[in-house]
Amino acid sequence: MSSPYKRVTSFIENIPPELLSVQKPFEADEFSDEIIPFDIYKGTHSYIERIADQINKAFYFKIYDGCFVLMRRLLETLLILSFIKLGIEDEIKDPDGSFLGLAKIINKAISCKPLALTTNSKENLKSPKVGGDLSAHNPYFCARQKDIINIRLQYRALIEELLHKADIIK
Repeated sequence: MSSPYKRVTSFIENIPPELLSVQKPFEADEFSDEIIPFDIYKGTHSYIERIADQINKAFYFKIYDGCFVLMRRLLETLLILSFIKLGIEDEIKDPDGSFLGLAKIINKAISCKPLALTTNSKENLKSPKVGGDLSAHNPYFCARQKDIINIRLQYRALIEELLHKADIIK
């Protein structure tokens, strides 16, 4: 009986060279900022930059379901950070100290006077959540480019506002 290492080595050695040369290393500058412009989030927190980069990369590489899920994630992160910045994070926590689900956080954000979201942002809070939820949880839904294009201007404005509200950008 041969060792697993020997079987893997043998498998790799038998891969045709033309298949091995198809993949080239990924370069960081090989994507665009069609969803969130680089100048909005570059120089912020590293985790914000990574999520925003992933959103832009997912859209660029046509991974639309992944893009929607990441858009939802960034929205939730920035809403939580905005409440924390105002010192009112208890408003979006359960009695056990866990953060509420995004639907409840959105409802709180809409009615939260200290957060003072613009009318446009209040109206646009739910679209990325709906798209992200469909992409993550509906087995029959596959996001399309048009789904994201239809909300990207409103999403960018919402994210930029929340970056200001969380005092991440000035």
